[in-house]
Amino acid sequence: MGSKGKYGTDKRMQEYSFQLGSLKPVWAYPIHRNKGMVSIRDPTFRQMSFSWGLHFSHLGRSKVLAPNPTRNEFQVDGARFFDVDACSELLVIARRLSGMGGKHVLTKMSLIAPDEREDIQLPVSTKAVKDLHVSPHGRLALFASLGKKLSVLSMDSNNTILTYDLPAAAWSCSWDSSGSQYIYAGLQNGMLLEFDMRQTDRPVESMTGLTDNPIHTLQSLSPHGTIHSGIRTLLTASSVGLCQWNFGGAEER
Repeated sequence: MGSKGKYGTDKRMQEYSFQLGSLKPVWAYPIHRNKGMVSIRDPTFRQMSFSWGLHFSHLGRSKVLAPNPTRNEFQVDGARFFDVDACSELLVIARRLSGMGGKHVLTKMSLIAPDEREDIQLPVSTKAVKDLHVSPHGRLALFASLGKKLSVLSMDSNNTILTYDLPAAAWSCSWDSSGSQYIYAGLQNGMLLEFDMRQTDRPVESMTGLTDNPIHTLQSLSPHGTIHSGIRTLLTASSVGLCQWNFGGAEER
């Protein structure tokens, strides 16, 4: 268990990552529906309610939900994906601004004072962000985009510190759970790429999928879930099902 914080365990905060297009949580918490709103409740965390366009319900700072908490909703237009930076108590939200040729941005929003927001404009070549994850190892955000880019953003400077050019549009990405230097990208053509951030020119592994269906979800497994030392295990999902990949060993799929 992680150490207790203002909003419950840091681990639970890091696990609140959602894809808003389907409003499906990566981790299964009880879901309650009411008049088109979807709310996910966890007794160690605050309630968060969503509708398309993204509304966050801020229910105070106590660890336990009150029977009749006061609800304040904060709308964030054009939101597609988000993740939680638990250490800094921030939401990082991938958005497309309204209007013709709307720009793509990442928005940092305080969980303490949701009116405090900061937009980080992304290069035009990045195009739409398809996946977004804050690093569990440090103040970095990883995002995959349709512009055939896998990028790492510094949460301190708001600058993109690393960008990889990919052979196809990226649909998903993930940090490696066993070490901060490894990152992964799942592509539209079914390929899976592994990168070592200490090597900035090319992927260290490039694997062809069982099909050419887009890899829409990646999940790095914890080290204790691997059988052999030094093997990094990854689960991927596409429309045809799940696939397990092992990096750093003789058997890689």
